[in-house]
Amino acid sequence: ESGRNLRILKNYLAKVGDSDARQLYYYGLECYNNNLVDEAIQNLSKYVSVSGWDDERAMACLKLVDVFQGISQYDEGLKWAFKTIEIKETWGEGYFALARMFYFLASQGRSNEMRHWERCVYFSRIGLNLPITKTLLFINPLDRDYEIHRYLNVALSKLGNVNDALDSVNIGLKSKPNDKALIINKKIY
Repeated sequence: ESGRNLRILKNYLAKVGDSDARQLYYYGLECYNNNLVDEAIQNLSKYVSVSGWDDERAMACLKLVDVFQGISQYDEGLKWAFKTIEIKETWGEGYFALARMFYFLASQGRSNEMRHWERCVYFSRIGLNLPITKTLLFINPLDRDYEIHRYLNVALSKLGNVNDALDSVNIGLKSKPNDKALIINKKIY
């Protein structure tokens, strides 16, 4: 039934309030999945402030980055990416989130575009140099092996580092050999 989980969680939280922090997280995710962006932001933000489990708090921050990316509020996404690193500085995913936000800021063509491309590369490399994240929660291995390279190769190319851009494309293509954008960029480089 469409909306079932959302309805159940909403009713549950109406009864218990903030006393069950974990359900705030799940409710925030369900709101996001049902395009209730403001409610997703409200509940995930609240969860980050009340939960005691850092791994899941970091995941909530990463989901908030995704939310703000989806509504093109990259400066807000940056705040949550930095919050992820504040909580879990050893996780590459927070640095990848920062790189993505700087990628989108650079793509807007602002006056500090080149600086944003540099930041995209910088934070991508920090994340890639960290060990693979170990947690009980699900971390998508494609974030490291593929997704970050969709952004990194472009940033490297914009900075004139075509050889490293090509290396990045080739790494991404190992995981997703049919990615059209990476294939086109490989031809260009």
